[in-house]
Amino acid sequence: ILLCDVEGFTYEEIAKIIDIPIGTVRSRLHRARNLMKEKLREYAKQMGYKENR
Repeated sequence: ILLCDVEGFTYEEIAKIIDIPIGTVRSRLHRARNLMKEKLREYAKQMGYKENR
């Protein structure tokens, strides 16, 4: 997530940097973003925020 969303590297660049296939980059980012979304949702709920859907 950091390399892509914070540092601005493309999927192709990330694949080269950490020497993995681009498909692996995409699947790891997908899983990481979903995990982060869930963790942030749990944190927000604990802090008293209501879920908007």
